[in-house]
Amino acid sequence: MSLYKTEGIVIHHFDLGEADKIITFYTRDRGKVRAVAKGVRRPRSLQAGSTQLFTYADLLIFRGKSLDKLSQVDPKESFNMLREDLLKMAYSTYILELVRELTVEDDPNEGMFVLLLKTLYLLNEDTDLEMITRIFELRAMTLMGFRPNLDACYQCGQESLETKILFHPGSGGVVCSKCSQEMIGQKIVISKGTLEIMKRFLKLNYQQLMKLKLSEYARKELEMVLEPFIQYHLDHKLKSLEFLKSVRGMV
Repeated sequence: MSLYKTEGIVIHHFDLGEADKIITFYTRDRGKVRAVAKGVRRPRSLQAGSTQLFTYADLLIFRGKSLDKLSQVDPKESFNMLREDLLKMAYSTYILELVRELTVEDDPNEGMFVLLLKTLYLLNEDTDLEMITRIFELRAMTLMGFRPNLDACYQCGQESLETKILFHPGSGGVVCSKCSQEMIGQKIVISKGTLEIMKRFLKLNYQQLMKLKLSEYARKELEMVLEPFIQYHLDHKLKSLEFLKSVRGMV
């Protein structure tokens, strides 16, 4: 059994026995890892507060044969607002589930770690939770090899697309009206403006992105495109997405 240091974000946990928990972290240099936190559910546990969902911490972990064991956790950021504000919690919980579903254990992806950490900071501090989430969705899918084709028809390569663009989730990009006739599955009509916003989400830095003002029309189209696009690649719906929608309906 060896010991390793890393930094990670708590993206999931569940109870084990009477006093323990299995914590899932997304780490900078090891990707998604799971570790047992012994005695963390006891009232006097020093690690209880440091293993809450969203917490970003320095970690010391024993590598076990079947399951790792959390030895030490030193929190760097607790992201309290993500637990205290119901809407922020709903968006953040969805982000964490998306990371869990897109990634596999022990598959390092520093880009995903940096994106997740930046997104949690923004959700904790900013108010445009919807735009932050749309940016995350598009960039996370890109990091996992599912970058949508946005510059030309996926099928024939035609660059001069119509005023109303057709997005085909199954093909992973935009298609011209002629090619779309041969394609099976959902085709979503979006405007050129929304297409340009998606391109900006992938090209601009966050300082530039957070200055963007999205119309309600663009917000609706982005959700219409990204939800089925993600669902197609995951092959199932995320439970947290339904919770997010219900919370949004209350506020």
